[in-house]
Amino acid sequence: MKEKASKKQIVLGLLIILILLCIVLGSIWLVLLWLSDLTSSVAPSIIAASIAGLVSVLTVVLAKIWEAKYRVRHELRLKKSEVYEGFADFMMSKVFLGTDEDKENIEENISAFFKEYQSKLLIWGGENVIKAFVAWRTFGSTFELTPSKYEDVKKMFKSFDDIFRSIRKDLGHSNKGIKELDFMRLFVKNLDRDLAALKIATSNQT
Repeated sequence: MKEKASKKQIVLGLLIILILLCIVLGSIWLVLLWLSDLTSSVAPSIIAASIAGLVSVLTVVLAKIWEAKYRVRHELRLKKSEVYEGFADFMMSKVFLGTDEDKENIEENISAFFKEYQSKLLIWGGENVIKAFVAWRTFGSTFELTPSKYEDVKKMFKSFDDIFRSIRKDLGHSNKGIKELDFMRLFVKNLDRDLAALKIATSNQT
């Protein structure tokens, strides 16, 4: 999907170059027609050579501009990938698959991680990614895991799932066909079973 997105950007860039080239050539042609009306001594061969030279120069200039923009987008995507991978690696190694000691100190670990990570997210994070992070942390700050809060548990998982959807979209991937909480299922082995058990426990308390 990432390659498909890159191909679309290339086609779009070429179309923009073609449109600009047509506009410039049309303007040049009108100017040359006006000049040819002023003086009949201007030979058609000179006009043709002038057009060919201008076309060559404009083609090179426009291609260089598009190449520079593509290179900037590519380097930005690489940096974003590095930052996003840091978050995924931390959550996998320290939160979901961490040692017993990691799980006992989960709040301290997350706080320490975000002290350093927030600046990277601020600079390199996409708009929707930052919004997803804010929603997740805002909900998490008031979240209390109790057997009577099935809906809150599911919302917490959903807010975390949304982060990875936003990250993938920001990197040019498609989330089509990926079900709700599928990203959480990569972290939590028996997610559906645990949620179903919690739902039953919640209904029994009401």
